[in-house]
Amino acid sequence: MLDTCSRNRRLTQVMILQLTLLTTFGCGSASKPEGSISGTVKHKGQPVTAGVVNLFDKASGSAATAPLDSTGKFTVSSPLQTGNYNISITPPVPKQLPPGSPPEAPVTFNIPLKYQDPSQSDINKEVKVGANTLDIVIPE
Repeated sequence: MLDTCSRNRRLTQVMILQLTLLTTFGCGSASKPEGSISGTVKHKGQPVTAGVVNLFDKASGSAATAPLDSTGKFTVSSPLQTGNYNISITPPVPKQLPPGSPPEAPVTFNIPLKYQDPSQSDINKEVKVGANTLDIVIPE
């Protein structure tokens, strides 16, 4: 059996080891660098006023979407991990109307199909730490 002095010494050694491990490795994983994102979308020199901006970083798997407003602006609601994002623009989702309501007029959406499909779109933007303003121009 260990005497009291030996037990205290052993307990002190274990506590020092735990403290060393905690300060070396921390309590969890470090957060990855992030950036906030807002911007505009234009096609043929005019703002795209309907649709959804889709961002996807193949390397990290990080993704986000943001609706376009009536002036062609968008803001991603949460910060995204830094990286190189593929951009695509998809048509707006039709609103659910109450039964018996007349249908709304269809929204004009003239974005070429290539830029609606993330596997075909060749628009890429880099997201850096801090505030990012992405001006997206859809080629004609």
